[in-house]
Amino acid sequence: MEQLASHGIRHDVICNTGGKGAPVKQLLKKRRPSGAVFVDDLPMHHASVAKHAPKVWRLHMIAEPRVAGAVPMAEHAHARIDDWPTATDWILDKLSEKK
Repeated sequence: MEQLASHGIRHDVICNTGGKGAPVKQLLKKRRPSGAVFVDDLPMHHASVAKHAPKVWRLHMIAEPRVAGAVPMAEHAHARIDDWPTATDWILDKLSEKK
């Protein structure tokens, strides 16, 4: 958290082992947002979030071009976008609508 804060990013850091669905569910319970988007490169984490927090929008993203072409879209993701400008538009669009 200190390293992020030194760059002006002041947020909680949540570490876990295993799937990310249960921690996402707990974070949603704590924060109670009107909408949420989960971005990750590993399909197993999309499946976990789909199971534990199904109302969260899930974006499969692999920003490293050398890897992206070799990995198919995660089955439990809503979309696959591998560049931040396009992903940002998608994320903002999803956060502005109700699921």
